[in-house]
Amino acid sequence: MKRINAERLAGPRCGARRKRDGEPCQQLILYSNGRCRYHGGKTPKGKHWHKLQLPTADAGADALARKERSVAQRQKKRAAARAAKLADMTPEQRAAYDNQFAKRVMNPGPAKRRAGIRKQRADAKAFREIVLATEAAFEARNHAQAARGAESQPAAAAGDPGLISLSPETLRELFP
Repeated sequence: MKRINAERLAGPRCGARRKRDGEPCQQLILYSNGRCRYHGGKTPKGKHWHKLQLPTADAGADALARKERSVAQRQKKRAAARAAKLADMTPEQRAAYDNQFAKRVMNPGPAKRRAGIRKQRADAKAFREIVLATEAAFEARNHAQAARGAESQPAAAAGDPGLISLSPETLRELFP
């Protein structure tokens, strides 16, 4: 046993830097990446960093039961902390929190799609403004003609732009 311990102690050490003094960690390495159990190996990298890590199949049913208990305890503790936090809030704070939470869980999608949606909204707004301005100009022209006695003039042709009459509500429905 002394020989095995001596070999372990003579083995390679973790090279991660300690926070307190900046020196290497010096724990025994356990993983192929050259880090100890504190500085690497247990936390998955890349796309899988946030996924629950279950024990391997050869660890046995007891390890799986321990992991399930720890996950359940952590969830229960977080739920209790959240309930206490929500209970201490005023109605105004709760409304602001709910609004913030609703925005946080929204899945916005790719940046290109969001930019396209913003452009469509801007284009629709510009179009509505143009149509409303045109309609206001036509109404002003019609009022001016009526004031001058346009009753004696012939009726407008079917293609006359003066016949366009769209309410602002209709425009909002057509161009949201």
